[in-house]
This record gives sequence, C-alpha cells and structure tokens, in this order.
Amino acid sequence: MKVLAMVLSLLFLSSSANSENWIYLGNNNGKIVDHHMDIDSVKIYKKGFAKYSNEKYISLRKKSFFDIESQEYQNGVRYDETVFVVNCDKNSFAVIAATDYGANDEKLKSAEREIDKSFLKPVQTGTTSETMVNLACRSV
Repeated sequence: MKVLAMVLSLLFLSSSANSENWIYLGNNNGKIVDHHMDIDSVKIYKKGFAKYSNEKYISLRKKSFFDIESQEYQNGVRYDETVFVVNCDKNSFAVIAATDYGANDEKLKSAEREIDKSFLKPVQTGTTSETMVNLACRSV
C-alpha cells in the first residue's frame, strides 16, 4: 500500500511539474488565428545578452491555432507554438523558437535562434502581442 501511495504521489508531482495553464489572448481578423499563452511558462530570462542586464527580461510560450480558412491551415499547419523573450522595461519582444504542428499533433518543422538586443521589436498597441506582454510581465 505504501508503495502504491508513493508511486501515485510521484506521478502527481511529475505531471504537475509539466503543467500548462493556457490563457486565451484573442484572435486576428476575428476568425483566422486564436492565440493562447501558457501563463505557467513565464519565467525570468537571464541568458546571453540578458544575463548581466539590469532590465527585466522574461520568456514565455504561446500557441496559435489556425482556422480552416487560413493559408497556414491550407498548408497543413493546424497550430504553432512559439517561445518569446520579452523586455518588460522597454515593452519589446522577439521570437527565439517556433514549431509548427499538423492535425495529428505531429511536428512539421521547428527552428531556434540566439538573439541579441537588436532582435527585440516594440509591441504594437491594440494587438494580442500587447495583451500577451502585459499579462506576462505582470505575472513575474
């Protein structure tokens, strides 16, 4: 009985360590793409150029689900998952990794890149990116 309890608690701990908490951010054009951010993925980012900076950098994950009418869907991509670095002090962000997935959750393509400060672009007002950056920066 003790062994069963220990196994169950280990299973619970390992599943909660990888938990995801997706928050709806909005959509583009009212229907083409729905954006969701994993609020549990928001972490302080201290790598590369941000390692010794006094500015507040974070990283986060976002999923974008494509509508059947979108060009991405027509090309076989059902959704993508993107990892961002955000400068909360300057309200700017950059993509550091992206993966496209098909209808059966199969990985179609992925890419990662190292960035420096020049890759960070200002967040545009009134966009889902603005919502994402504001929520993420307030959460840490």
